[in-house]
Amino acid sequence: MAGSDQKNSDPRTPVAQLVEQRIPNPQVAGSSPSRRDLAVRGGGNGDGGALVASGKGDGQGGHNHSTDHHGFIYKPGEGYWVRVLTVVAINIICLAAAAWSFTQLGALTLPADHWQAVVRADAALTPGQPAQLVTTKISGDGSETIIGTATTGAISTGLAGESVLRLDALSLSPGRSATEAQVIRAGDSAAPVGAIGSVPIFPLFYLQAGIAGALVLLGVAISYNYVGRKPGSVEFLIATDSEMRKVNWSTRREILGSTYVVIGACVLIAGTLFLLDFAFASFFQAIDILKSK
Repeated sequence: MAGSDQKNSDPRTPVAQLVEQRIPNPQVAGSSPSRRDLAVRGGGNGDGGALVASGKGDGQGGHNHSTDHHGFIYKPGEGYWVRVLTVVAINIICLAAAAWSFTQLGALTLPADHWQAVVRADAALTPGQPAQLVTTKISGDGSETIIGTATTGAISTGLAGESVLRLDALSLSPGRSATEAQVIRAGDSAAPVGAIGSVPIFPLFYLQAGIAGALVLLGVAISYNYVGRKPGSVEFLIATDSEMRKVNWSTRREILGSTYVVIGACVLIAGTLFLLDFAFASFFQAIDILKSK
């Protein structure tokens, strides 16, 4: 009984127990600190400690990738040349695609908003009249053939000072083209046609510039996202830059020496093959297997 009381009794005083409880657990050099210690050290303003204590981060000691973003760029200054050359390559590809699309779209024909014809300046035509497009090319004997109908619009002055007649609601006969029209008749008036063509719903240049500009902006967006912001791709580029720094590049003297060796070897091999070919040809000609020309 006395032995059990002595075994269960704690010889330390309450003050000693209190001091011992307030001493943090000692950390062995090289060991990772406990989660509680991380929370205490990282919680200066209450945010970092909560983040680390909750276990968020990349799994490496509670590190958070968001702290590596300085402004709008992830890890600026690291992997500089690889990232710059990657941006240049992406934008060169997008610029080439923009130039190609601009050229290809130049052959596109947009739906016509209306037609217009260059007519004689004194043509007595008024807007809103039903008109006929007439030609003599089809008959060949001088008789006129109606190839289509339209409604006359306003007569304006073109860039070269010519009179331009607007044609709305153009309807052509099957197999006929508006470019065959020679005369436009409206009522008792007739106006000779110098040229006729369609006016698209909007200038084709707007579509060309819009598609090309969109491709250029796409290149900028891809560059910013994958080279400037996305941690995974940026880390890959940084690692690539680190590996490139380990490459032992040849000096100018070494490159020139290797080039001379290759050229000399090629000349020597070619000369050897020529001599062997000449020797075999001469031998077979001497024994009458080959005949000289």
